[in-house]
Amino acid sequence: MVWGNVLTMGFGGYSFLICFFILLVSPVLALLHHLDGIAAARGWPVTRWITQDNNYRARGLYDSLSTRTGWITYEMTAATTGRQS
Repeated sequence: MVWGNVLTMGFGGYSFLICFFILLVSPVLALLHHLDGIAAARGWPVTRWITQDNNYRARGLYDSLSTRTGWITYEMTAATTGRQS
């Protein structure tokens, strides 16, 4: 098993990859799966969220569990419209 072999290598080589997976990716996966369980229990057919375009690491994870939509989010403020605040 690749992951098991990597775990036995100590702090050299691929250990950073394992630490990254355990400390960052695993909790996020657990959170998303938990959210999916809540959605199923409540009968929600879809769960949506937003992220920044340059959030590549998270987007890679999201792409493995969900489908990217064609929606684009906009924000309109006094500064963008020239309105006095």
